[in-house]
Parts: sequence; structure tokens; C-alpha cells
Amino acid sequence: MSHSRTQVPDPQVALEIEKVKLQAMQLKLQYELAERESTKLKIQQHEQDREERGAERVRAERLQELHIQEAREQRQHELQVLQLQQGNPTRGGSLIQASGVVTLPEVWWCGEGVDSNG
Repeated sequence: MSHSRTQVPDPQVALEIEKVKLQAMQLKLQYELAERESTKLKIQQHEQDREERGAERVRAERLQELHIQEAREQRQHELQVLQLQQGNPTRGGSLIQASGVVTLPEVWWCGEGVDSNG
């Protein structure tokens, strides 16, 4: 009996080996796909976080601008009140008459010197 170095494998065993190799390859591809999905989700989360931080910054800037505008309006109001108290009302842009009635510059004539004919 001579022993040959190359044995012919059983076709059924060879088929099973190929199946296992294919399953291993399939699992490897699924793992790589899952890694890519994970990376993609991390990138999306990072971008979303960055957008949210940007939106928060914009909201904070708008709120700050609103506070500044409110402070300006408050100072303007305080100045107008002070001018009234001192008997020194300004006309035109300040919207204050000597009587203390707030009016628009276009309607200064209301109730004063209006000709009844027109």
C-alpha cells in the first residue's frame, strides 16, 4: 500500500468547508457594514450637535440684541420722562408734546389751530 500525499477530500466535506467560508465572509461583511453605519451615525450626530450649538448661539445673539434694544428703549423713555419733568420736552423725533400727550409728529395739529373748514 502506498500512501499518497494528496488525498482527495470527500465532496460533502469540501462543500461544508466552502459553506463555512462563505458564512465567515458574510459575517465579516456584515460586521464591516455595521462599522460603517456606526461611523455614519457618529458623523451625523456630530453634525447635528454642531448645528444645534450654532442655533443656540444664534438664539443667544438674538436674545442679547433684544435685551440691548429693550435697554435702549428704556433709556429713551427715561430721558423723555426726565425732559417732561424738567419742562423741556423735545419735539419732532421724541414724540412728546409739552402737554405730556404722546403723539406722532404728523398729527401735531390735532386739537390746536385747526380751521373748521378743512
